Amino acid sequence: MPINRVKLNRTLRYLLYAVTVSGILFALGFAKRTDDVAFHEPPNLGAFAAENDTLSILREYADDISTLRLKLLQLEYINVQRAKDHQPALKYDLLAGRVMAAHLAEQTRERTFAHKNLAGELCFHRWAHTGRTDHVRENLYAVFTGAPIERGNEDETFLMHRAVDAFLAEQPPEDGHKRTLLDPFATHVGIAFEQSSDNRSWRYGELYVNKYVDLAPIPHEMSNGDTLKLRITFDKPGIGPYCFLAYWSPGLIPPTRKEQFTAHSYTEATDVVPIKEWPWDFAGYVPNDQTASVYIPLHHIKPGILYGILYIRDHIESIPYHGGKATTEGTIPAAGVVIEIK
Repeated sequence: MPINRVKLNRTLRYLLYAVTVSGILFALGFAKRTDDVAFHEPPNLGAFAAENDTLSILREYADDISTLRLKLLQLEYINVQRAKDHQPALKYDLLAGRVMAAHLAEQTRERTFAHKNLAGELCFHRWAHTGRTDHVRENLYAVFTGAPIERGNEDETFLMHRAVDAFLAEQPPEDGHKRTLLDPFATHVGIAFEQSSDNRSWRYGELYVNKYVDLAPIPHEMSNGDTLKLRITFDKPGIGPYCFLAYWSPGLIPPTRKEQFTAHSYTEATDVVPIKEWPWDFAGYVPNDQTASVYIPLHHIKPGILYGILYIRDHIESIPYHGGKATTEGTIPAAGVVIEIK
């Protein structure tokens, strides 16, 4: 198809408010900007539309063809930015987009903006509800304005580009969005945006997914003294399990109304880490080409919620399964599992 260029010329009074892992970005004032935005047919739109029609999870957040097209074009924009940083291109994940869309819909409906939802769940809790066990991270961005925000494909694209540009403009140590967007270990991303009914706010989110392993079904509930069995299938040979860290919390704590606008960052870690399994702790593990079974004892763990992260590494022949030194630096956080301890 020929490329149609839509000239964007608008003046917006806006309050830019972005949540990041490491801090907050504020900007206030007038913004006048003219962009040339290229609209074309993404080459894989038909395949994603077909998958979108058959995906049953969170069906109420399925995109129409126009919205799906905008998201795939935004994926192209993200990949252009990642290429500048010499990072691999991402693929689109429809389910990740729906999980993010559900979060933004609640935030828009309740007039809130934070990583936690009203139940106290973070992105990895919400991802676990779908049955998926990939490791995930998220970026959030919003615009709040006194003047109505226009609706239309070019307006959505303008705002989505502005969100990515804002993330990339961050500087250390307040560069959580940027590090997430340019994460070398991310393989997929889901995108969502939501505009309020009064057109005074617009929210945007990216859910980044690390797809390297498939885990056999894991119980949602376990007890102290049980053994967690991870049956892992790797996406390619030569990779092995390296580390399993599990963080404990007493349970989900719904945020107060104030925290829905003041909880500006989130972390996977907690102060209590009851499980630290290194390569030499994987009892009985025998390296295989693309499968592995490791056993994690759950000892001295109080009732609450465990969030466990499985790290993997290539060059399996050099992983110190029989003892040595180990660090998570440079390893891939490949899976995240949420288990309620009864």
